[in-house]
Amino acid sequence: MSRQQRRAQERKVVKSIEKPGGKKPSASRSLGAPQTQNFSYGELSERQQNGYALWQRAQQQNGLVLFGDADGALTVWFSQNDPNRAYHINRDLRNRRGTMVVSYACDCPDFVKHGRIDCKHVFAEKLRRGEVVVSSPPPRKNKTTKKATRRPARKRFAHDGRPLKSARKTASRKMPTRIPELALSLAQGFERHASGILIPIRPQKYKGGRKGSPLSARATALVLKVAAGLSASEMMPHYERYMADGLLHIKGVPDENTLSDWMNDERVTPILNEMLRQSAFPFRRREIGAIIDSSKVSQLMTAHAKEVDYGNHDRRPNADWMKAHVICGVETLVVMGVRFSGVLGEGTHDSKFLRPLVQAAVGDFPLEFVLADKAYLSEDVPEWLADRGIRAVIPIKKGWFRDEKKLYNEALLNLVQWHDANNNRDFHEVYRLRSKIECLFSVLKRTADGYCWSRGRKRTVRNANEPCVAWINEVICKFIYVNLRMTVNLEEETGVKIDYLVPSRHFPEPNEPLLKKRAA
Repeated sequence: MSRQQRRAQERKVVKSIEKPGGKKPSASRSLGAPQTQNFSYGELSERQQNGYALWQRAQQQNGLVLFGDADGALTVWFSQNDPNRAYHINRDLRNRRGTMVVSYACDCPDFVKHGRIDCKHVFAEKLRRGEVVVSSPPPRKNKTTKKATRRPARKRFAHDGRPLKSARKTASRKMPTRIPELALSLAQGFERHASGILIPIRPQKYKGGRKGSPLSARATALVLKVAAGLSASEMMPHYERYMADGLLHIKGVPDENTLSDWMNDERVTPILNEMLRQSAFPFRRREIGAIIDSSKVSQLMTAHAKEVDYGNHDRRPNADWMKAHVICGVETLVVMGVRFSGVLGEGTHDSKFLRPLVQAAVGDFPLEFVLADKAYLSEDVPEWLADRGIRAVIPIKKGWFRDEKKLYNEALLNLVQWHDANNNRDFHEVYRLRSKIECLFSVLKRTADGYCWSRGRKRTVRNANEPCVAWINEVICKFIYVNLRMTVNLEEETGVKIDYLVPSRHFPEPNEPLLKKRAA
């Protein structure tokens, strides 16, 4: 209820109380009692409820009313906060358009400011005189409900005492040179430590087959291009420099068509996925919680049906696009894994991707919490996560899994009890961190462009079951670039330099983590 609505309601109550019943009273100084008005507690405004509480305290303490004069027209009330402060209430007759009505006046700041609206002292005085009767008592407060403990603000400083904002400014100046160094180090670490990667063997109709550049070098060239944000022609001198330094092992400087062929090569996809995993590996000591969500990452004319009408009504029958299902860390938003799908067809619902995403991250990160929205909740998800030592932090819809006649698994019952306890305060103290993944999508679409502009060779109307290979490879390169940006920021904050040739090198645990480790 707005302030204007509350004031209008209070004026109605004042008029109904002041209006005398029966015949018109005579214009004398006799202060007769008006007709008693009966109200329920729910009809009272916030100011009148405070007056009702003041009247109840006056009955219990028997000291708030100081005295009244002989005619009963003056009453003095003590202030509850300041015993030396008193408020005077005058009760008098007033000629209102030819009718003598009872009027009250108080010298408290609230009455002086709002004029005709009764303050809490005037309403308490009317209750004391019996002019107003509150029939229903106020609802009882649940004394067992307690507020969730809020964490104090974290002290965000770098390892050398600088404010975190200053450290990130320094990191942003180092990114143009540091990110290519990390990308090349990532390629060297992949060639040395990567093993067991399944690469699809299919005949390629375009050039660059077995005798061409290694697949890892192609993937590195794509990552460097996406991180630089340059066109293929603008990247040629950079490729030449990397080749002269012996950092990029490709047989020739790629041109526009060559880079397009590499982007459409499905054999590069598993290599990029492994590079994404290795780029997130140094964050393993800082993350015990993960967030899962999806976002649209492509929208081209080839992604929609030909019958799409882009007129005023913007009709799009059978419209489709590619979605990225992402799992990222709560503390640093590092991307731990990604899967792709469309929005049409079977197997494209968000809940289908929770298990493969968690399985992709649980081998490298000691996860204890998984945060997701309601779309990822099914009856067996909490139990599946509990078997892996992970607690589900997923909200429950009203009426779900609360049938007393049905048997549920223990993990789901624990989630329901945690969600319903304490007015959801304890649950939302952890679940409130889920919205951080929207920051990740914002960073992706601001720094690396959220849309996928690579030209795909497969021009199908629906891409639900098999999205375009070029789009998949380009988005994975963008997520690798986002991880490298976070690595540069954290290097400046912690003072630890990352080298992917040394897998044991990682960032230390945060001093004030957002999530606390669960008891064993």
